[in-house]
Amino acid sequence: MYAKLAVALLVVSASVGCVIGNKFQAPVGTVPENAGVLAITCNVKGADVYIDGAVVGTITDADKRQEIVIPSGEHALVLKKFGYKDSGLKISLVAGAINTIDVLMERLPTEIVDLPADK
Repeated sequence: MYAKLAVALLVVSASVGCVIGNKFQAPVGTVPENAGVLAITCNVKGADVYIDGAVVGTITDADKRQEIVIPSGEHALVLKKFGYKDSGLKISLVAGAINTIDVLMERLPTEIVDLPADK
């Protein structure tokens, strides 16, 4: 029941600007009492993952779930990649649970620019 509540909180608390940091990383097999697992799926390979303003990893395989162990509680999650709009949310992580989130990043619009001809 608590894991379902955590997932609902993750979905409901979407907002701009999420960040994940290296200081929170730990092997997924060794989850401390006061921590939870954040399982992220993202459509963009190479997106950097930030928690509370610190880089904690990079999406290595688009659409494949990646897990990061971070302290339980409220955090800001942001995914960034050049050419894409930053995707961020406020998350509430439940201790001892796998908290899942799917992130769909949007490509930034591009425009054609005429360059001056060589003289």
